[in-house]
Amino acid sequence: MGEKPKMPLDGEQLGRDWCDPGTLHRSRTCSPALTGSNSRSYSPLRSWKPIELDDCTITTPYIEPCSCAAPAIVLYGGIDDCEGAWFLRPDPKHKPELRIPRSLLQRVYFILPKHHRTPETKKAKEQKGSICGRCIAEFKGHPHVNPKSVTSYSLCGFSAGGYSVYSNLGTEDWKFIGLIDAVPPEDGNLSVLDTLGDCVRGVYNLVNWPGAEILTKFIPHLIVDLGVNMIEEGDVANNHLEMPYFFFTEYGCELAA
Repeated sequence: MGEKPKMPLDGEQLGRDWCDPGTLHRSRTCSPALTGSNSRSYSPLRSWKPIELDDCTITTPYIEPCSCAAPAIVLYGGIDDCEGAWFLRPDPKHKPELRIPRSLLQRVYFILPKHHRTPETKKAKEQKGSICGRCIAEFKGHPHVNPKSVTSYSLCGFSAGGYSVYSNLGTEDWKFIGLIDAVPPEDGNLSVLDTLGDCVRGVYNLVNWPGAEILTKFIPHLIVDLGVNMIEEGDVANNHLEMPYFFFTEYGCELAA
C-alpha cells in the first residue's frame, strides 16, 4: 500500500479543534453528476480561502481534485461591522482560533453577507432581489465553487443578523436555522419559527440583552413549546462577541454533516 497522503499544514493544525481531523480528508467518490460534460469548469482549492465578492465574503472548504460535496452556510452578522469577514478574525478569548473554527472552514462553504440590512430603496430591492438571494447567486457563480457539489444550505444569524434570518426563511430550502445570541423577531411574532422547530439550533445569553422583554418570551417559546435545541451560554462567559465561536463549537459537526 502507498504512503497515506500528507494533509496540508492547515489540516495538521486542526487537532485542537472539536472534530477529528481525519474526517476532514476522508475518501470521497466523485459523482458523474458532478463531473460530467455538462458541468462548467471550476478551480478547486486545497485549503479554505476567503474570497471577497460584491455583496458578501465567501469561503471555500478543503477540496480534493474531484468535486467533493460540502454543505453551505449563509451567516449574517450584526451592527458595528460585526459581519462579513469579521467572522474570519481571531476570537478574542480563543486566539489564535477564529470566530468560525478553522476545522469547520475546512469542511463547509460559508457565505457571509456584508450587510445585515440593506440601504437600498424598495424599488432597487425589487429589481435586484434580496441580499440573501444575491449572495447565493454570487457564490454559485464563482469559479472556485461547483454549485452541484453543495449538499445543502443553512441560514444563521448573529445578534442583529437574526432579523435577516426571520425575513429570509423562504429564500432557500434551509437544512438548519441558527440563532447566535440573536435578536427576537422585530414585529414581535413569536410564531415565526413554529413550522421549523426541528431544524433550529441556537445559543443565547439573556444577560447580553438587558431590557429585551420580548426575548424572555421568545426563548422559552422556542425551548418549551417547540422543543428547539438551544444552549444558554451564561455559565461559560457573557461576552456577546464570543457567541459565534461558542455556537460553532457546539453545533459545527452537525452543521457540517
